Formats: sequence, structure tokens, C-alpha cells
Amino acid sequence: MSEFMVVASLLCALALAFALMPLFAHRRAQQQKSQQEQLRSEANILAFEQRLAELEQEFELAAYSAEEYQQLKADLQHRLLDDVPEQAQLRQSKMPLWPWAIALLVAIPLAAWSLYGRTGAQAHLELIEQLQRVEQAANSAQLQQRGTQLVSQLQQQLAIKHDQPQLWMLLARTQMRLQQYAEAESSFQNLMELAGEDPVVMGLYAQARFMAQGRQLDAVAQSIAERTLELQPNNGTVLGMLGMVSFERQEYAKAAQYWQRLLTLLDPQSQTAQMIAQGVARAQAMLAEQGVADSSFENKGAAAATYSLRVSVALANNLSFDDGANVFIYARALNGPKMPLAVVKLPAQQLPVTVELNDSMAMMPTMKLSSFEQVEIVARVSSSGIANAAAGDLEGVLGPVANNSSELLELVIDKVLP
Repeated sequence: MSEFMVVASLLCALALAFALMPLFAHRRAQQQKSQQEQLRSEANILAFEQRLAELEQEFELAAYSAEEYQQLKADLQHRLLDDVPEQAQLRQSKMPLWPWAIALLVAIPLAAWSLYGRTGAQAHLELIEQLQRVEQAANSAQLQQRGTQLVSQLQQQLAIKHDQPQLWMLLARTQMRLQQYAEAESSFQNLMELAGEDPVVMGLYAQARFMAQGRQLDAVAQSIAERTLELQPNNGTVLGMLGMVSFERQEYAKAAQYWQRLLTLLDPQSQTAQMIAQGVARAQAMLAEQGVADSSFENKGAAAATYSLRVSVALANNLSFDDGANVFIYARALNGPKMPLAVVKLPAQQLPVTVELNDSMAMMPTMKLSSFEQVEIVARVSSSGIANAAAGDLEGVLGPVANNSSELLELVIDKVLP
């Protein structure tokens, strides 16, 4: 049974309790009143019988004439009739409780279900449950099956009522996840008609159109992307897409600028931020090969000279590496993001080696050696030749170190990563 059915059943039971409690309370009060009337009636009858016996004794002693006796007896009987309720009439007024209880047990759930069917959100709750199942898909086959079911449910709901922006958004995002880019573009377009110039929706539409066109940014998507940045300069979807397009067009300065803006929106410790930072570094490297300086990458001058660390790196005697391995030597914040602040890449055959780390080696302008007072130095030998740590890599760590230390720092690579 779904959570909705459990909650709905509990609420119906609560409503029935509120409806039935007054009936039971009224019946209990009636029973108590009836018992009191019964006791009073019995007391009055007993008093009548005693007074009647006394009256007969007094008549036998000639205290009254026959006419007076009959008159007194008649008065006594009338008082008894006035004081004692007619029990038969009371019994006839006692209607059984169970018909009311049964009627309420049937009527309240039916009325609640009928009202909810007209005004409730059961369909939306079912969509949320289906969305959770999509998010929990264990593999691509399961994702396709559950995602297709969700798309079908959403399309049915939108066919009934078209103007539901939240459902169009959910439909378009699900289609993007299923790589149904043309369908997602159409859904985002319908959403744009409802939402107007919403930069979030516009950015997602531009991205869907970009993917639907085979990762090509046509004039329509370009125009919408530029308008999006006018409305929302920090739209991460558009910044990432335009950075990618600029890089593919070999417009490396633009690519670096877009990605640097995107980096300011991301958690520096996230995998996405590290990937974008690597993209910035690649764009900078391509500019350097072309002999072009990127004016947005401000890492030269006095800061580079002032904030520098000299590090001597050696390999422990009991360790060895394969031919073609590289060594990455970098500084990172001691308490903060783990993104490299300054990095050097060399062939591992050059070990032992002494290098200098400074601000000119930063991967992005806002994450430099001079930005953090305390850092740690890491040296990693990578057999795969890439910067990401992997099992079997050799590593050494030294820290904490002041970011402007003038001493020669000695670091030994002395452990194997599990």
C-alpha cells in the first residue's frame, strides 16, 4: 500500500471518530438519564404504595368517609401519573445506534474519495513516486523502462490539462536524461510559452536544442543563450555550453572566460569543478601554444614572485615506477578546497627533482597559492599519466606549510595508494 493510501485511511478513520463520538456521547447521556428516571419512578411508586396503604388503614379506622376516601385515593393516583414518566414512550424513543454508525462508515470515505477525485493531487503524487523509481534505477535498462513510464504518465496528464509548467519541466528533464533530445527541445519550447522569459527555462531550452542538433549551436540556440546571459549572467547551463562550443571552435580565450565564470558558481571540491578547471587549463595551454596571452588570467607580476615555494621531491628507495610514468607536484589548501593551487607535471624519470610552485601555475585566477596562508604539498607518481589519483599510484604529502615559506621543502614519495 502506498504512503498516500495509508495517510488517507488514517485521515478517514480520524474523521469517522469525530463523527461517531457525539453519537456515542449522546447515547451514553440518554442511558444515564433513563437510569435516573427509572430510579425516580421506582421511588415514586414505592411512596405511592406506602401512602395508599396508610390511606386504607385510616379509612378502616373511620378517619374518612367513603366519599372522602375515594377522593383522596384519586388524588394520589393522579400525582403518581404526573411524577412517573411513561416508560413505554421512553422505550419507543430509543433508536438503535448501529444504523447511524454504518451510514457514517460508508458515507464519509465515499464522500472524501469523490471530493479528492475532483480536487485532489493523487495523480501528482503518483508522478512523484514514479520519479523516485527513476532516480533509483540501478542500470541503463531500468532507467529506460522507468523513465519511459514516467514520460507516458506525464504526457497523459498534460493532454488533460496543458498549462502545467511544473509537469512540462519534469517531462523535459526526464527526456533529456533518456537522451531524447528532440522531444526535450519540444517540451522546453512548450514550457517557454507558459513561463515567458525565464532565464532558467531559456538556458535549458538552448541546451536541449544544442544536443538535438548533434551538439551544434545554431543561430536560434545562440540567440537564446545570449539573451539568457543578459537576464542571468551566472546561468551555469549556458556558461558551460558556450565554453564547450568556443573550445570546439578553437576560440580558447572565450572558452576559458566562460568556464572561469562557471567555476565561481561551483563547489571547488566537486568533481564537476575539477573537470571545468582542467578545461580552463587546456584552454590556457592551447593559447600558450598559439603564443596568445589570455588577459583574463591574471597570474603574473609581483604576486607570482612573492608567493612561491621551492620543493625538493625524491622517491623512497623501496618504491619504483613504470616507464612512461609522470609525477605531479602541486600545492593545495590545508583547510579548504582540494583543487591544486599551483601544479607542475614532469616525467617521473627526472626524480629526484627540485621545483618551484607559484601563482603563475594556478589553474584558475581565484584559486592561487597566495589565496591561502596554510597549504600542503603533494607529489604523486601516476602510471596512467593523468592527474586523478588511482590505485597503485605513488604519493607523498608534506604539510602544513606557509604559502610564502623561503625554506627548501623536502618531500619524499613514500606510500602506495590503495
